[in-house]
Amino acid sequence: MTLQWISPAGTELWNSGGQIEITPPPPTVTEMDFPLIAPVDLPIDAAGGYGMRISLDNEQRADVRLQVRIGAQSPIMPAGDMVS
Repeated sequence: MTLQWISPAGTELWNSGGQIEITPPPPTVTEMDFPLIAPVDLPIDAAGGYGMRISLDNEQRADVRLQVRIGAQSPIMPAGDMVS
């Protein structure tokens, strides 16, 4: 399995690969879901459309899109002022 993080410009920012071993299901089971939870610290340096490309056995299986927007900056308050 390989995970690739793609920037809005289409360049690869990060990738990670590894193996997943799954024991065979009982003979009566014909289909099986396998949830994968992968906490990753992704480099996001600009607004735009990023992508997480997921490959199994070197074959691309999914492309998950993430739209990043730059939010409004918090106002800088002078020292001593109260805000509620």
